[in-house]
Amino acid sequence: MVIKTTKSQSGAAMVMVLLISAILGVLVTVVSYQSRMLIKEQKLQNDYFLAKKAVDTSQAILLQKLLTSPIWLLGVTESRLERVDLPLDLNFFGAEFTFEGVQVTLQDQSGLLSLIPTDRKSLRRVLLSNGISEKDTNIAVDSILDWMDKDDFQRLNGAEAMDYNVTGFPRNDHIQHISELRNIKGVSGQVFEIIKDNAALFGAGTPITKYAPSHLLASLYGVERKKVGEDSELNVKKSVSNEEDAYPSRRLTMSLSAKVGHSQYNRHFTIVRGMATARPFFIAEYQVGN
Repeated sequence: MVIKTTKSQSGAAMVMVLLISAILGVLVTVVSYQSRMLIKEQKLQNDYFLAKKAVDTSQAILLQKLLTSPIWLLGVTESRLERVDLPLDLNFFGAEFTFEGVQVTLQDQSGLLSLIPTDRKSLRRVLLSNGISEKDTNIAVDSILDWMDKDDFQRLNGAEAMDYNVTGFPRNDHIQHISELRNIKGVSGQVFEIIKDNAALFGAGTPITKYAPSHLLASLYGVERKKVGEDSELNVKKSVSNEEDAYPSRRLTMSLSAKVGHSQYNRHFTIVRGMATARPFFIAEYQVGN
């Protein structure tokens, strides 16, 4: 028996063939795209773990060298750095240097604005030099002091319980973290960002210019710190007569960042050196990411 096909049947068959070919083409494209995405994702994950490993390694070696040498205890000198094979541009005033392929900053907290105890004079100067008005500066500073003091006496520009109408506000004790400043009336978003970038929870009272970062020096004295290696002397009058002999404090903020391929790993924390304790140091304010 001979089966005859009409033109319409042939056309329908051709359409089916084209449709199946299109579906197969789409499937191949989707599978190919998914495969490329999986490969890319695996590459990103692998690079991320390599970056994390680099930060882990750099942190471990750097802490070991800082804690087993006189550097953190007595201060940074070229001879001390050479003795333990550390970069000569290592510093405690927040200027970035490279160690074991990782970008590192070390900031001694005695070089920052002090919130506990509160350095009112320096705090006012920094806010004013960063564009905060005299009125808003007075409100912010007085409100911070009212937040921490134990009485209900309201300073001229401050805020006490009647201004909050919230149970537990103000704290009437030391703040627990810099982020707590956001709860204080009179501390605007702009004011908070300025304080956050320049202050430490526990400071030395007046910032030690020897360990102050360049942006804080610019706000306090209108000068920039010269680049490491150009001139070790700071072109600014020391606020403390014997500051050249000032030792580093017990609190050192460390930031590490490594990039591998398109992946980056950041870590930020504060090391608190133990004094007559079983542990040589403690980690506080631990943060991963930007």
